[in-house]
Amino acid sequence: MAHSSDTHHVTAPCLPWHAAPAQVSALACAAQRGDDVQVAALLTSGTVRLQEKHFALQLAAVNGHVACVRVIVGALSRNELQNARHYGGPLELAAANGHERIVNLLVARGGTDVLSLIVGCRAACAAARKGHCGVLAQFERSVVPVCGTKYFDETAAHAAAESDQVQALAFMLQCKVQVDMQDRCGNRPLHRAAFRHAFRAAEYLLLHAKAAVNTPTWKGHETPLYVAAGREHAAPGREPSCFLQLLLQAKADVHADGGTRLPLHIAASRGLDSNVRLLLRANAQVAALDCNGLTPLAYAVNGHAPSTVRLLLHAKSSLNGAFAAAAFHRVHQVRRSGFVGSPLHLAVLLGAAAVVRVLLHAKADADAVDSAGWTPYDYAADYCAEMVDALRRR
Repeated sequence: MAHSSDTHHVTAPCLPWHAAPAQVSALACAAQRGDDVQVAALLTSGTVRLQEKHFALQLAAVNGHVACVRVIVGALSRNELQNARHYGGPLELAAANGHERIVNLLVARGGTDVLSLIVGCRAACAAARKGHCGVLAQFERSVVPVCGTKYFDETAAHAAAESDQVQALAFMLQCKVQVDMQDRCGNRPLHRAAFRHAFRAAEYLLLHAKAAVNTPTWKGHETPLYVAAGREHAAPGREPSCFLQLLLQAKADVHADGGTRLPLHIAASRGLDSNVRLLLRANAQVAALDCNGLTPLAYAVNGHAPSTVRLLLHAKSSLNGAFAAAAFHRVHQVRRSGFVGSPLHLAVLLGAAAVVRVLLHAKADADAVDSAGWTPYDYAADYCAEMVDALRRR
């Protein structure tokens, strides 16, 4: 039996059972150290409860102690091991840490029922997320291969793509695992790569797995290009817009909306000039309207992005075109929902001084009236006094 001081060697979450601290610390410390002899002695004493065995199995699995895992697994019945709490935790920990022999041992004892399949899928995702191809090989050689099976909302390919694990994707493709499945939201691995800025994984999926570049999601109808347009991907030695450029080279559709907006609207709203420039070069429509009748220029104004406004104006965006600006939250607060105004009206209402200067330099009509009969100067005097001087000096 370990001394009370041994409890300081174990860092673990709160235990969900009530047991004597001496019993828990002894078994846990022995499992963490890899002392299979002491573990076997404690298990044969008949005083160790099932939850304690489970906790010791987790510690042995995460630390890669094969002998301890074998001893503890031998003390558990198949039903006890197949329970998701008792089997899934150690298997997932071993898979995430790349302990192939422990994974092989647990998979061999886990059975082939539906519960084991679910647990195996979760563990395969954990291994793919860390790029442990040896563990994935263990799963593929099992009675029920799980690498191409969904665990609720993802497959191992989704996990590998969002973690930029190219080797894991290559291994699954070599094993003829389908790497372009959709999750419950309609996201394919390419979507996950776009969300997580995983450039190398996306490049591999496009070049080798022939990933569908224009497939939208089921919920938001978002294509990978739509996702990438609002992000700058910081890949080592590459430009911030490298991910967007990769998708455009793969013939991504710049006119595919996300149900409400186009990729150009997203890039303009976030002031991503490099993305806006690429989309315009790919023939994105500078005058395209979203579901509320707003142009990319309106989004750039709302995003307080003077450089993006200047870029869109250079691409012949309508300087004085009217739009229902009340769709923006700030305008909705100060005007009624039927408000229709120009980009200059919107810039003044938002207090975007830099954008106002860009619009005035481009000869925006400072005397234009909106649907309520107000000019930008009227709004400046009523809502944003700092704009009054700029409008007077036009």
